[in-house]
Amino acid sequence: MRKFNLIFVLLMFFVLISSFYYVRYNYQPISNEFNIKKDKLGVNLSYHINEITNSIDIQQNFKSKYDGLNGIEIFFSTFNRKNTGTTVVELIFNNEIIRKELIPNNQIEDNKYRMIYFDSIKKSKGTIYNVRIYSIDTNRENAVTVWLDETKDNNPVILNSKSGNGQLVANLNYNIEFNIENYLVSTIILLFMCYLLFKMIKFLRK
Repeated sequence: MRKFNLIFVLLMFFVLISSFYYVRYNYQPISNEFNIKKDKLGVNLSYHINEITNSIDIQQNFKSKYDGLNGIEIFFSTFNRKNTGTTVVELIFNNEIIRKELIPNNQIEDNKYRMIYFDSIKKSKGTIYNVRIYSIDTNRENAVTVWLDETKDNNPVILNSKSGNGQLVANLNYNIEFNIENYLVSTIILLFMCYLLFKMIKFLRK
């Protein structure tokens, strides 16, 4: 009878753990809360890099904090005007372009973040990436700009191959997907704790 009770309790814990993971990764209000993470690069608007014309090349290295990197949110300014031309944002790994977005300048809003989504990179945690920003068909009259945070100088931006002062004001977006390894580890640990608790109760009853 006691053996049956132990099996029943362990089974119930397994069902509860499975239910928790299902809700976490499938029920939208909860999955968004748990699974969408953000990491800030620069925060303070210290200064901007003038207009991003054809002669400007901006690169910012960063280390991915989580798996599931799927977007970067960059703070743009338009100088309170509608600009033409195109701003290009590239995500680079090992000198290879793995994601690329062409943004028409007339679609960029003044003094606002713009999110650039791409396919989620499942194994991104701990990896060094590079964000490159440049423009096509622009001049000082029809280009946008980005901002730097000079309080963050541990990983400075690269301007035209030279080290700048501060980091790009931007946020990294992550979508943490279901991970079978984490699920199995969590299940084993909780089941073992349940087993120990059952043994302790059994011992105290003697």
